Amino acid sequence: MQKLLNRLVGEPVSAEASDLTDAARAQEPRSALIHMIALSASKSADGLFDPKLILAALMGSLGASTGLVGLLVPVREAGALLPQLLLASPVDKAERTKIFWIAGAVGQAISALAVAALAVFTSGQLAGLAILAAVGLLALARSACSVSYKTVLGKTVDQSHRGRVTGLATSVGAAATLISASALILEVLPRSSLLVAFVVCAGVFWVLAALTMLSLPEDTRGLGKTKPDLEDQLDALEPALRRTWFRQFIATRALLSATAFAPPYFLLGIEGSAQLASVGWLVLASALASLISGYIWGRVADYSSRLTLMIAAVSAAIVLGVSAALAIAGFFDTLTASVGLFGLMLSYQGVRSGRSTYLVDKTEADRRARYSALANTIMGVLLLLGGAAAALAQSFGPAIALASLAVSCLFAFGYARALPEARA
Repeated sequence: MQKLLNRLVGEPVSAEASDLTDAARAQEPRSALIHMIALSASKSADGLFDPKLILAALMGSLGASTGLVGLLVPVREAGALLPQLLLASPVDKAERTKIFWIAGAVGQAISALAVAALAVFTSGQLAGLAILAAVGLLALARSACSVSYKTVLGKTVDQSHRGRVTGLATSVGAAATLISASALILEVLPRSSLLVAFVVCAGVFWVLAALTMLSLPEDTRGLGKTKPDLEDQLDALEPALRRTWFRQFIATRALLSATAFAPPYFLLGIEGSAQLASVGWLVLASALASLISGYIWGRVADYSSRLTLMIAAVSAAIVLGVSAALAIAGFFDTLTASVGLFGLMLSYQGVRSGRSTYLVDKTEADRRARYSALANTIMGVLLLLGGAAAALAQSFGPAIALASLAVSCLFAFGYARALPEARA
């Protein structure tokens, strides 16, 4: 088992080179395994509850308007980010930070099961509004996971192993999505029923993730070492924004949110009844991209998270630009949309790996929760604005939306290139 862990995560780091406490170093192999299992379950749930494709198709099958469908991604993404400044201080004061992640996983499970129930018992605009509200509640629970995870990871896994741990979990979690995609393509049950079943399975995976994380060995943190309360957190906002690298990171991440907004437009670009029939192929393309690229991006991020962001930005710009051109030329169908989405999701996984690893590695240990919360809260506001801009572009058609998102990724490349390396 130890040899397998060393091959997957990397060889143990010497005490001099490690940024962990001696107690955490001794437990790192076990901690890394727990992280991989819990994060794999969580990422499996993410894939089965994906608002970009699964929920978009589910709400469409229930008769919800395209306007409500278009709000799914902004509500889920922004709702998970905006509360994080409020959560940062309680997370810092907690003796065991993992409790927040566990509570967030349980909250997501409850919300997912609520969505499944609403899909069974409601329809039309009522279903769309209620599901959107449930997604908003799920986003709040997700924010607890997000603001706490970087601190938990930083306390229990060495910085030279973090990218591989999260990257491997991404690839393992994609297997569940591959199974769901195959079921949709083969239509083993009516597709609308399958979509509801996936949401139920997502809730089960989040419960599994919470139970697994309970066993993570984490040092307690004395209250005398806690960081500031909300007022002091707000006072810290200006000093953080005075750091050039932090502003550049926020700009890069905001522009790269185009990779999260784009997938629904691949589905919307397919005309008529072919949309629901194409969902399985699009989910398959997304899952294959995650399965293939997660671990690779993790290795690249361990080498240079800045380089990871640069590569992801330019590749996303190319994919989105070509997809927009095909849509304008009238060659956008299930095949071209699936191939394009595959390429985009390869880039999206790079964005996720690069942005997470960069912030953890660049920030001092006692400021990780604060900087993560500040960055995510700012991003929540920017994502709402970005979602509105994407919706406006969609009014001119999916091709224009894809083209505008390609331009956003080009600008992101410029900002990522200007970032300093996270580690000297």
